Amino acid sequence: IDAFAEKRNNDNALREDLETKCFVSSIDRFVFNQYPGEWEKRRGGKYAWNYLLFFTYLAEKDAEEYNGLENFVTEQKEKDKIDFLPINTFIAQQRSEVTRGWEDKSGETMLQSMRQQVDKVEGDVDEVKDLLNKIVSLLRWNRAVLRGGGGETPQVAASTPWTMVLQNATQRST
Repeated sequence: IDAFAEKRNNDNALREDLETKCFVSSIDRFVFNQYPGEWEKRRGGKYAWNYLLFFTYLAEKDAEEYNGLENFVTEQKEKDKIDFLPINTFIAQQRSEVTRGWEDKSGETMLQSMRQQVDKVEGDVDEVKDLLNKIVSLLRWNRAVLRGGGGETPQVAASTPWTMVLQNATQRST
């Protein structure tokens, strides 16, 4: 009778464990409340079936056809290591931790900041293009002057330090 009671207690403990913790990661189900839909994927050990199917797939696949992940997992299993399993973590939690750091003090997201930086770089590139076009124009004018031609002196607006340099060079060559 004691053996049956002990077996029943063990079975009840296992059932309770499957209903309150993720079978794979061992994380309590209440942690998953912060991540909608995550507990439903794992409840009752459902998620563990994915790993079992993956291990079966690896056992049936020719080892020479493994990709990097498959090779890594097989090597870890052969060494009796389980480091590749997400114990005490899960992808939604990791993703959340990474993206949480993407906000600065003003609440501006990293993406918005990157867009602003790209816009600034694009503006700088446009300014450099304009300056290069002006330099080319000056070089053509200088070449024409040296050949005895001439022509109208190119106009360079003094909006940046570079354009002032170009303006000085234009004045010297006349």
